[in-house]
Amino acid sequence: MQQNLRNQADAIWRTYEQSVAEALAQRSYSRASSLVKEALSKACAYKSVDHSLLNQADELADFHLKQGDFQTAASILRLTVELKKDAFGAGHPDVERSMQAFLQALGDAGNLSPNHTYTPGRTLTA
Repeated sequence: MQQNLRNQADAIWRTYEQSVAEALAQRSYSRASSLVKEALSKACAYKSVDHSLLNQADELADFHLKQGDFQTAASILRLTVELKKDAFGAGHPDVERSMQAFLQALGDAGNLSPNHTYTPGRTLTA
């Protein structure tokens, strides 16, 4: 039963990974972003993570940051932070890097108030 669920999850992530790669090859960044956010949302719901999907998400968020699309970057980074915290623990360096990028994107988008605080290894509070 457990192996069957793992096989199903692997198939889902491979399909998303392939679809995102195709969208990126076609320079359809909004489509790639939608697919990544959809895949990350499913991963959060399933409490399952695929490292190559996280890498794609990080690269896509970085692309949006460089393009000045801070809102899209922040929405992707928010999901990656959640997944990485579940997978690696709150104090993991990948979680910290993603949280810092998320906070930077929020700030650049004008959505970070002075009331927001972040304690490394913990969480963001408002």
